[in-house]
Amino acid sequence: MTKTPRTFLKFVVPAIFAVFGAVTTSAAPDVHTASTEPTLAEARKGFSSNLIRKEADNSGRAIPAPKELYDTIQYNAPLGKQDAYVSVNPNDGKKQPAIIWIPGGFTFSIKQGTATEVRLPVFASAGIVGMLPSLRGGNANPGCKEYFLGEIDDILAAADHLAQLPYVDKDRIYLAGTSTGGTMALLAAESTGRFRAVFAYGPAAEVSGYDHNILPFDSKNGRETKLRSPLYWMHGIKTPTFVMEGNIGANNLESLNILKQANRNPLVKFLPVPGATHRNVPDVINPLIARRILLDTRPACTIELSQEDVNAASKDFHAKAEPASRK
Repeated sequence: MTKTPRTFLKFVVPAIFAVFGAVTTSAAPDVHTASTEPTLAEARKGFSSNLIRKEADNSGRAIPAPKELYDTIQYNAPLGKQDAYVSVNPNDGKKQPAIIWIPGGFTFSIKQGTATEVRLPVFASAGIVGMLPSLRGGNANPGCKEYFLGEIDDILAAADHLAQLPYVDKDRIYLAGTSTGGTMALLAAESTGRFRAVFAYGPAAEVSGYDHNILPFDSKNGRETKLRSPLYWMHGIKTPTFVMEGNIGANNLESLNILKQANRNPLVKFLPVPGATHRNVPDVINPLIARRILLDTRPACTIELSQEDVNAASKDFHAKAEPASRK
């Protein structure tokens, strides 16, 4: 595989990054996968990022969620309390499966656009508890944006919050994210075995492919980038993890292929989604994920996804969308 031309990275990637968080990645380097290699969590111990620019959204508290669907709460994150949406308690005495959703983009906040574009409703309609956490540096949260580092700790703290809710089955907490959120979901899977399964849509393999002027850390520092790049830590994944991306338009399909080429962990599967784009691939696949979560009731996770499964989901999505487009 040849490297992506520098001119493409200079002009095209920033535009894609600004809208979707997509990034083009160069050919995969040699990746150690031996069991003696440290996990991401082990490699991060004692590491302190040298942020050359400190960014925070400072957009104020999260806009209130629709009260009939979600509670607008604050959860305890490592740096302090941070805003989140969480499904309301159905008060039926049952413990339900739950999923954390990490959106794309780089605000790390819950704003009007975030609220309307989150993919939680498809899970809520299936009776699955949903949580949308804002992250450090977002809204009026403490700290600043670290881009793929401390935000992973926030996601784990969100899972801790869910596990304590009386209507959540603490052993059936899932994680999903798209684009930038997909990269963070994959990094979270590499950091802990606490999630029942992880679904990463359109993640980047390496963060060094992003425009260096956008990243707030020294992207020429190998350790800074390696600890933020999913490519190097797949050997540490302990739970079923599914990496998916559409094949239409600007996308991270090259990253998916690089990750697949480097992977030696049987728990990780890579599934291109035909006819889907980087932006709508969650809409295509999430209904399938919701159905599989509801069926996943045994002590150990039984969720499996095949290429045939995602092909069928895409075909069904487009069959439903076509009549609507004619109206």
